[in-house]
Formats: sequence, C-alpha cells, structure tokens
Amino acid sequence: MESWATYFERPITPAEIYLYDHLMRQARTVEPPVVIEHFRQLFIEGTSSNYPLVVKALEWIVNAPFAQSEFKFILNRSYYIIINAWCESGRNRVFIPTLIDVVLSSPVKSSAPLKNRYLWELVQEFAASKQYQALRRFAWTIRFDSTSKARISDKPSSSLETILCRYPYVYEYNLLTQDSTVEQRNTIQAMRKKAQLQYDLDLSRYVAYHRSRAYRSHRSTSTLGTNNVTVMPSMNPTLLSDKHLHRALSQYIGKVDGRNTQRDLANCFLTYCRWSRSYHEFKGDLYEYLMMAMGPRFGGQRFGQKLSDRLQSTLYQYDHQPPTSALFHETCKSLLNFLVVESPQNPDHANFIDLIGNLGSIVTVSILLKIILLCEQAKPWLERRFAILFNHYADRPKSDVEWLVESMETLNVAMSTNFSNLRTLATT
Repeated sequence: MESWATYFERPITPAEIYLYDHLMRQARTVEPPVVIEHFRQLFIEGTSSNYPLVVKALEWIVNAPFAQSEFKFILNRSYYIIINAWCESGRNRVFIPTLIDVVLSSPVKSSAPLKNRYLWELVQEFAASKQYQALRRFAWTIRFDSTSKARISDKPSSSLETILCRYPYVYEYNLLTQDSTVEQRNTIQAMRKKAQLQYDLDLSRYVAYHRSRAYRSHRSTSTLGTNNVTVMPSMNPTLLSDKHLHRALSQYIGKVDGRNTQRDLANCFLTYCRWSRSYHEFKGDLYEYLMMAMGPRFGGQRFGQKLSDRLQSTLYQYDHQPPTSALFHETCKSLLNFLVVESPQNPDHANFIDLIGNLGSIVTVSILLKIILLCEQAKPWLERRFAILFNHYADRPKSDVEWLVESMETLNVAMSTNFSNLRTLATT
C-alpha cells in the first residue's frame, strides 16, 4: 500500500494535532515574518525557546515508526495550514514563497544538536519529494503578478515551470498531490478560478478593443476616405504575437466556413449523430468530422490511417450496439490520449509533435477544441493531458520547448473563447 494511503488511514496522533493547531494559531495571529522564522527554527533547527511543547511534539513525530514514510505528508500539511490561512487573508500571500523556501536553508551548525540530525534528513527527503515540487510551483504562481509575467517571458533560459501561473487549467494537476487535503484543493481551485477570470477579462478587453478599432477604421474610411484611427498600445495578454493571436481568435470564435463557428459545427454534428445506427457508424462519422480540420493533404496520409485505426480499435466490442453517452465520453478521452499524450506512466506524445509540426498550433488546438465541444465532460481530461506534458518538460528551459509554450498559450485562447463569458463576444 502506498505511504500516502497509509497516512490517511492511520488515526492522527495527539502530537500531530498539537503541531497543526499551533501552526494554525501562528498563521492567524502572528505577523508573517515571525511565523516564517519560527517555522525555520522548528523544522530546520528543531528548536523553539518560546514553544518547548511544540518542539516535544515534533520530536515525538520524528521518532515515531511512521516518520520515515509519512513525515513528508506531515510537513506538507504543516505548510498548507499556514498557506491556506494566508490565502484567506489575501494580504499575506506575498510571504508564501519565502515560507516555501525555508526547507532549502541549512541549520546553524552551533545550534544543531546530534538528536536533530534525523529531522534534518527527513526535511531533505521532503525537499526532494513530489510534495515539495508542487509547493515550489505554487510559489511561482504567487511570485509573479501580471506585470512580472511579462518580464519573465523575456527570459528564455528560465525553466518552463516559472510560467505555470499563465495556465490555470493545469493548476490542480501540478500544484496538488495525492495526499492534498480538501482545504488545499479548495485553495488551489480558488486560485485557478481567480486566475482564469483575470485572463478571460484581459482577453475580452483585447478582443473588444480590436473590434472597436476595426469598426472605427471602417467608418473613418467610408466617410473620410482615410484612416485616422490612433494606434493604442497592445493589450495582448498572451505570449503569442498579435498576428498569431488574431488568427487563433478568428479560428475559435469566427465563422470558420463563412457561416458557422466551431461550436455551431459541433452542434450540427451532434444533431446528425443522433441518427447513427451503431457505435461503429458513429466512429466513422467522428473520423470524418475531425478530418475536416486536418485537411486531405495531411489527414489523408499516414496520420489519417493511424487516427482511423485508433478510432476503430476503441471499444470495438460495442461496435454493433447503439452509441451511448458513456461510449461517447470514453471515445473522446481515448482520442485525446492519442492526439496529445497517453499517460504520466507512458508520456508518448509523438502524434502531438507530428500534428504541431505539420499543421501548426492553431489547427492542432482546433482539432482538440472540436472534441471537447462535442463532449464538454472530456475538457478536464484534455487539461490533464497538457498538465502531463507540462510536468514532463517543467525543468527544461522555455527556449527548448517553444512549441509547447505556443500550444499552451493557444489552448488558453481556445478554451477562454469557448468556455467562459468571452463566448458572448462571438455573437456581437
């Protein structure tokens, strides 16, 4: 059994309760710099002159039989008790990165008794754990506000994880771990919602401004014969060029065939598929629907055959049964695995690289959008696929994975324009 499962099944000890209650009081009543120093003394030095009973509780935990396998979960929870409280207050959020960096500090040699050596070893194991990796990424989301995001985007040598804050749709998958508590999940979900709302607002302002500018330009040309519209500073909220962003917006909220938006086409397909007599027939129709986005030049080649084979092998035992919503959902998930990445255990994404290289990010994301417009329940599955890719390349310099940054930025645009209030702009 995994240690995290054992941690949750084991009754919480009085020493843990005492430690957690103490940290909660500290977070809510003491100034953040004092809390941070106390946290450092407690977990790095193993001391606290003002709270000897807390030190004894920590010593008991460190020497408990479960400490070797479960201390990382206890320290992670200790961190989040303070983080959750500071996120609730709002004004103390800026201190979170400094708190998270505490475990990277070294004990003062003169005040580090031999009995605390095991505590130090456990803390170092925590610093190398998935729990701390998620905390470090959490710090990046706090560290950079909207102005510093632009600055960091100019540093191609910095790692991909430094721009995690730009992609709210991967927050849960990169900032939480299996042992995350309900409170931790609520904190991350609230951060995601806030970041997504801000992005949607920034993008909607960008769209509204350029539509207004185009309208004024048209009126000026038709009435005066010249274009005297003042060019305003760019409000582009993405890392994409204005040209790329305009093409993406046209693809995701424009009339892609002169009459219908992507959502219109998805609705038409759903209506048509109600007449499918079998699951096998439905998969054939779905193949044709996706091929429309790829075009015959690419889709008719080897990739098109691979896509057809994948669809026909998906749940083939149900081929002669009528299509159901459950079959539809599983088919869409299988398609997203095939088109983006299979799983964390098997991070094969050769097909995605193939699509990006041949069709570009706008058309590739358009194909993915077509799938989740058909089955919105599959949207979290698509987010998970990109979270897997992000995690796979998180420590690589951004300059090495420009194709992934562009794809994630483009997906941001596609989802914002089709699954947020920004959708209303498509009809105005």
